[in-house]
Amino acid sequence: MTGVALVGSFTFKGSDEDAGSSDSENAQEDNAGGRDLSGSNGTAAAAAAAVATNWEAFMSRELSDAEVAALRSGKAAWQDPPAGQDPSEGLWKRAKWQLAGRDSMPPAPASLAGYGVKERLIARWHEVHQPYPGGPGWSPNEPDEAMDAVLLHVLNHCAKTSDVIKRNNDKLKAQGPDAGGDVSGVPRDQGFTRPKALILLPMRNMAYDLVRRLAALAQKETRADSVQGKEKFLEQFVGEDDDDSQQQQEHDAAAAAGAKSKKGPQKPAEHRALFRGNLDDHFRLGIRITRGQIKLFADFLQSDIIVASPVALATKLAEDAAAAAERAAAGSSRGPGGRGKGKGGHGAAAAAAAGGASGAAGEADFLSSIEVCVVERADVMLMQNWQHVVTVLEALNHLPRQQHGTDIMRVRLHLLASQGQLYRQTIMSSSFASPQLNAAFSSLCCSHAGKFRLVAQPSGVLGQVVPQVRQLFERFAAPSSAAAADARFEFFKASLWPRLAEAGGGGLLLVVPSYFDFVRLRYFDFVRVRNFLKAQEAEFAVLSEYCSFAAVTRARALFFQRRVRLMLYTERAHFYHRYRIRGIQDIMFYGLPEHAHFYSELVNLVQSGGPGGGAGAAAGGHHATITALFCQFDALALSRVVGQGRAAKMLAAGSTPTFVFC
Repeated sequence: MTGVALVGSFTFKGSDEDAGSSDSENAQEDNAGGRDLSGSNGTAAAAAAAVATNWEAFMSRELSDAEVAALRSGKAAWQDPPAGQDPSEGLWKRAKWQLAGRDSMPPAPASLAGYGVKERLIARWHEVHQPYPGGPGWSPNEPDEAMDAVLLHVLNHCAKTSDVIKRNNDKLKAQGPDAGGDVSGVPRDQGFTRPKALILLPMRNMAYDLVRRLAALAQKETRADSVQGKEKFLEQFVGEDDDDSQQQQEHDAAAAAGAKSKKGPQKPAEHRALFRGNLDDHFRLGIRITRGQIKLFADFLQSDIIVASPVALATKLAEDAAAAAERAAAGSSRGPGGRGKGKGGHGAAAAAAAGGASGAAGEADFLSSIEVCVVERADVMLMQNWQHVVTVLEALNHLPRQQHGTDIMRVRLHLLASQGQLYRQTIMSSSFASPQLNAAFSSLCCSHAGKFRLVAQPSGVLGQVVPQVRQLFERFAAPSSAAAADARFEFFKASLWPRLAEAGGGGLLLVVPSYFDFVRLRYFDFVRVRNFLKAQEAEFAVLSEYCSFAAVTRARALFFQRRVRLMLYTERAHFYHRYRIRGIQDIMFYGLPEHAHFYSELVNLVQSGGPGGGAGAAAGGHHATITALFCQFDALALSRVVGQGRAAKMLAAGSTPTFVFC
């Protein structure tokens, strides 16, 4: 996957107690004479010891007030690594690493043991890892080595912190009760709550694959109860294949045999892989890992790893806040004075402030000590509601409302100082970069160890356009990113719509991005354009992600039969459904799509023209024209469509605002 971004510290860290390891196992791994599965014994042991030392130094480092302020400002500039330190050199031709908040790249060991991964996890990975026989592709059965690396990191994190806590418990027990009054020797090795890893996923089908893989990597199922809650998990996360999936499987089989499928048109392979199984986007799951057992659906406060969707956690946080406000209001409504205030008024207010023994506000405390946060498939979350992701990231590492039985004397000092965000590692993966992701990196990912990102250098998708059409890119001026939406609409209304109104005819597809922007709802663009067309008494149909099946069928029929001259189509509708719209003569991209291949997919539909039309030319000799609007704040999307080199020239100051490709 291109454009994978890694943000945060580079060390392996741990979770809380009972996380599936033991002191005897750890002692074996620390022995230089132990068995090494991925490198020489002595070298691997030395590298693992260095990683452990590096982690302790990372977690115990004290930050000055100036460092804290600088990290929270998010103003660290991205730069290329020093010469010879980029690990992507020789691996990818069109991608490179960049770093911020540090001067050099960390070392890249050649073995898992060199990264400090426990020997048991390495051995288990070798047992379950089987290369896909069909080669790389989009098969759901193909192992995802990038995800394996993340899951090994998370599991290693849980196990090694558990080891630290157990060793310290033994030391304190050995000291006996005589040392009870000496607080100087009490280790700072814990968080406020047990959960240390949070994994955000957009849909249940991805969570199903990830949890199954995580359980397989964690330990071998030797008993029927090795994975508690397995039946409930299968019931809630497995989806049945529908008729379309079955038809697509038949088509794939026919294509492999060199024959043509008897079924209708097929959707792209990446779309089929993404939208298979259970597509529900509201789920949250706690996972507790102990020696020899994995418990699914564990209470969040007793979990090691939390797997959830952004909307599910954002909903829970909103419910918690509403419940706390209700309790506070109920407490204050008792009125001043009297026994009512003593029992109900002050007591209820205090319970609301502390979260209550079973209060909703206290339930959000499970996010207070997260040390590893994984945001998987952020590109899909952009097509849902990115604000939910921002809400969850903003809620991490705050002081809890309750103590939850934690020994405060053993809580790490940076957590007590409300600096947990600066010691958290955040790993985000996306198929492309976007302004929303960059903003999250800058403001919400502030690890004091620095940041890293893998930057793709796209070649564009213009070469994937099949029909011979005129592709017109028009640049408009925008004073700021916040004002870009208004500037785009005014340019469309003043410069483009009069030309479209004069042209007459039909078959115009107007594509409007409608994903949720982190500053404002880009969906407003769609509503505003729709209302403008109504005011102009234009005949148009609407095809959005919110249309019913009947409305979609009717809109497509009206457009194909030329009973309306214009179709208003959203990028999110194409993302979810990949409609093959017939009757397209011209296309206008009100904004460039975030998914660059949507551009070529839609332009390639022009070859159908209208009834009786040919490739690139509809009935009556009409030659199709593709128009796309862009400004300087669309640089990332523009580079993915036309290529990085062309985009730089098109955005250069003083260049012509109109560019034509044929």
